[in-house]
Amino acid sequence: LQKDPGSWWFGPGVPLLEYQVLLIFLWVGLIAWLSPKVITNPAWIKRDWVIAFLVWLVASVVWLNTPWVANSHFTPKPVLPNLEIYPYSDAAYYDISAQTLLIGQGYGYGAVIVRPIYSFFLAVLHLIGGQNYDTLIFLQTAVLAVFPTVLYFLGRLLGSRLAGLIAAALCILREVNTILVTHTATVSSSKLLMSDLPAALALSIISLLLFNWLKNNQDR
Repeated sequence: LQKDPGSWWFGPGVPLLEYQVLLIFLWVGLIAWLSPKVITNPAWIKRDWVIAFLVWLVASVVWLNTPWVANSHFTPKPVLPNLEIYPYSDAAYYDISAQTLLIGQGYGYGAVIVRPIYSFFLAVLHLIGGQNYDTLIFLQTAVLAVFPTVLYFLGRLLGSRLAGLIAAALCILREVNTILVTHTATVSSSKLLMSDLPAALALSIISLLLFNWLKNNQDR
């Protein structure tokens, strides 16, 4: 891990550890052994929504309770006199655009509009939760926790419920690792005002819709 996150870019992302992958396969294998019908019965469509809700709930609780330190390039540590958290660099650009939207000036930061959909998303979160950074991150993380759920449906569509559970669990643990090293590595996590994870969520939703469309011969 680099000592100066602002001076090193395009490095490798945060990996999953070997024991985490092993635990996921053991956990999912235990589920398949104890409840084989839940994994294999294609007629239990309603069970998919129950499982998906549980995946979102677990992701939300785990990510929200994963400790992090506000001392990264994009979120410097709070300083005197007010000890507030203020986004910096790219995160500041997105949030400033959201703030100008809130006061009725459109995307008023600079000549080029950067990440307008994400800035609009932040503006909506500000409308709901105000200006407190912790509240904003709570809301954003709760929304982004849909990502493992979408991956579950993708795995379910392309393989099986077992594949969907493995994909969702891997996603949850990888984000935990990312949150833990936010203050020491140049990474983007659910607790930063960055567009990487929202973009991944959007791409996963588009992929799910596309594969579902291609799989349905009548509508294709």
